[in-house]
Amino acid sequence: MSNDWEYWVEQQEEEQQFLRFADHDPYRKSLTCWIDGIENEIWNWHPGDRVLGWMSRLHQELKIGSKSFWARNIYPNEEREQHLFSESRPLRVLDDIIYEVVGSESEAQFDVIILPRSDLSNLNKVAESLSGTAKDMKEECFTEMLEAIATFIEEEVNIKNFVIYREI
Repeated sequence: MSNDWEYWVEQQEEEQQFLRFADHDPYRKSLTCWIDGIENEIWNWHPGDRVLGWMSRLHQELKIGSKSFWARNIYPNEEREQHLFSESRPLRVLDDIIYEVVGSESEAQFDVIILPRSDLSNLNKVAESLSGTAKDMKEECFTEMLEAIATFIEEEVNIKNFVIYREI
């Protein structure tokens, strides 16, 4: 009975993975946060091409977040042995997730920011101030992303720091 149950559970997990890949849209870019080993999609959009600088703008210009950086690859730490990492690129491990850090956006696949819960009120203020002044679709999407991040942080009451990354 136990073997049958384990087999059934494995089959259900494989089916969920298959459904996720079956619905894959190569043009959709996601904004994601890992919590307790589970990847949580916060927001997504279809930019058409690479949109650069959003997390660094959020951190440097708008003074939100404790750190931002670019990453080429992101993996759960448990998969570390399965991947070959470049010796020349530093690795950053945050909450059991490995980020292969790169020095420029041109090398990056992900734009990463570390947001402490204490930045939530500033994040809401910035999103509110930008919502009325968006000049184009890109600015509207940036504001929408900020609102989605704020909502996500508000809902996850037990988390103090969020490592959020966006596909470039």
